[in-house]
Amino acid sequence: MMFIQLIVTFILFLTKQVIGNEILGCNGFIKSPIELNFSAIEIKLLTKQGSLKDRTECAPNNGYFFLPVYDKGEYILRVSPPNGWVFEPAEVALNVDGVSDSCSQGKDIYFYFRGFSVIGKVVSIDNTIGPKGVRVQLWEEHKQALDSLKTFSTLSTDDGSFEFSSVMPGTYHVQASHSSWMFLKDQVIDFKVTNDSYIIPINSLIIAGYEVSGSVTSDKEPIKGVRFILFSKGKSVKVKGCDNFTLQNFNQAGLGLDDATLICHVASDEKGSFVFPCVPPGEYIIVPYYRAVEANYIKFDVHPQSLPISVSHNSLKIDTPFKVEGFSVSGRVLYSSEGEPYSGASVYLNDKSVTETRSD
Repeated sequence: MMFIQLIVTFILFLTKQVIGNEILGCNGFIKSPIELNFSAIEIKLLTKQGSLKDRTECAPNNGYFFLPVYDKGEYILRVSPPNGWVFEPAEVALNVDGVSDSCSQGKDIYFYFRGFSVIGKVVSIDNTIGPKGVRVQLWEEHKQALDSLKTFSTLSTDDGSFEFSSVMPGTYHVQASHSSWMFLKDQVIDFKVTNDSYIIPINSLIIAGYEVSGSVTSDKEPIKGVRFILFSKGKSVKVKGCDNFTLQNFNQAGLGLDDATLICHVASDEKGSFVFPCVPPGEYIIVPYYRAVEANYIKFDVHPQSLPISVSHNSLKIDTPFKVEGFSVSGRVLYSSEGEPYSGASVYLNDKSVTETRSD
């Protein structure tokens, strides 16, 4: 009998201690306009400095949560959903004082679901990364892409990545665009957002190449009609927007191009400017070539004679102009107008021997 009385007395003592030192708690709900897997969402209680104190899963049927708070003080209550799920607020700052705060008063704290994320990447051809600054737009099916009230818009970051947040379930379109860069194919991608964030498959948005531009002058005046020939240091690549016809009398010997592949060429315009509009990332060599139209035997000397360039995930502007600094004259010495070539003949310029004829 004495033992039972001791047990009852001890229980009463513990009950008084708990009542006297009431354990506080923070409770509330996840609210969503669509059906969610609430059990995939955690609520975390953190110290003001960010250290984890406690965590709990939300109730799967209604999104309810409760976390006990054993000590008064400043805390952060944070929602921790699967990657890409967006809530407002993402966290709530609390000053648990036992009197005036939401937790002490037993008030519900709400986290509102705003949508999923759509994640993707603009890449350069034959690469897994891409450029910064590509405009990417997302709009829902049956709505106009140019309607700013119904369109998400963003720019790709340093490696070509982009992300749209707060996207509700539905059928969507994504389109990438840039003022000067060409894309490999149709850049409108269709997909559905259902019950989770959506990752756009890699190689859906591909840039075919980037602008490579420069200029050529003579005595600081622009020169029209200089050809600029693009060689690839590696494998042959496809470059859009340049010429492929054979350049008469062009000879690449002595230019260090034995292991390089001729891709194409462009000509300078009235302003002396030239542009390769779509060059894939890689290592290249640009070789200038200028032969007078009215005198085919005169070849002008353009410097530098060759220029190595590296194209990454951006346009490349060659700041230093090529310069036309002189010309060379070629011809043949024959025994007669229809005769055999005369080998070893001395050629003079201003009474000075400058070269001898070859066997041809």
